[in-house]
Amino acid sequence: MMQSPTYNDVLSSILTDYSNLIPGADTTPGSDIHARAAALAAAVWGAYNHQEWIARQILPDTCDSATLDRHAAIHGLSRKPVASASGTVLLTGQDGTVVPTGTFFVTADGIAMTSSAPGTIGVPTTGQGSVSATAAPGGVVGNIAGTAALTVQNPPPGLNSSAFTKNNSFSGGTDAESDASLKARLLDKLQKPPAGGNKNDYRQWALSVPGVADAMVFPLRLGFGSTSVVIMGPGSGAARIPSNSTLITDVSNYINSVRPVGNQIFQVFWPAVQPVDVTVGVHLGAGYSFATVQAQVSAAVNSYVGSLMPLETLRLSRLTSIAMGIDGVDNAVVSAPPADVVAPDNGGVIVMMIVPGVIAVNQL
Repeated sequence: MMQSPTYNDVLSSILTDYSNLIPGADTTPGSDIHARAAALAAAVWGAYNHQEWIARQILPDTCDSATLDRHAAIHGLSRKPVASASGTVLLTGQDGTVVPTGTFFVTADGIAMTSSAPGTIGVPTTGQGSVSATAAPGGVVGNIAGTAALTVQNPPPGLNSSAFTKNNSFSGGTDAESDASLKARLLDKLQKPPAGGNKNDYRQWALSVPGVADAMVFPLRLGFGSTSVVIMGPGSGAARIPSNSTLITDVSNYINSVRPVGNQIFQVFWPAVQPVDVTVGVHLGAGYSFATVQAQVSAAVNSYVGSLMPLETLRLSRLTSIAMGIDGVDNAVVSAPPADVVAPDNGGVIVMMIVPGVIAVNQL
């Protein structure tokens, strides 16, 4: 795209025109001509920039956010909205106490949750109970790793005010789709237009469902006329497989509504995870702190392993190059795993994906 002239370029051009039209005219800073030229240059420079902005809006890969939504809508796409995390809240109290739908819970850092179905204390365990709940507001802020303490707001008689989230149960929360993600989906559709239900179509359909960050399609995996779609959530490693089982149903329902009727066998499922421990020994150059380098190598290795796709092989050469790429490392030796790790394909609905296990970085 052509670059607009700078303000100084425009001013210089106008002053040159004045000098050519009025030989000997005073065009120095502070002169009347210079003042007039400066005002005109500001207006012309603004017009150039506006034209450049208009040119960016014409193309979907350079346009601004609001225009991107319009480009997407023209091609039948829309920005995926915020999705709320959901999970299970564990409660205690007197047996027989009913926990009504709409009961509010709050974490120590202010995340609110609302029960989406009633529950009863004492079912199935004496003195304990559980309810399904949804975080509010939506977004990734509602995803809770581990167990979080909750306070029950206005608990009914017989219900204790202290509660907990079930370990790692709150997941599925996603922020509104970013410009980068929507732009990638739009360009993918433009470059790979609908083709009657081919592999690209299934991937685009899956990615259009809120909560799906990536997808892989396996035609004919379950036999003639079959299509298998493996979906992943946002994040990295095992976090790409949230406990929100309704996402599989959402994807299945949407694809079933748009796919060709001739495809009689169709399945959507998560990949199965295969944790792999990694041990890297590093030798440092003079003047570098091992603690700092250790953290950087560990983060880089975790990022690489956590980004592997289903059936993708973990390469030792890649681990070595990642460690060597950290500032301060002049030699690196990977002692575990002992060789490349292949994510096996077990057929059917089991597609393995390598995820980070224990990442250890030692000093040589």
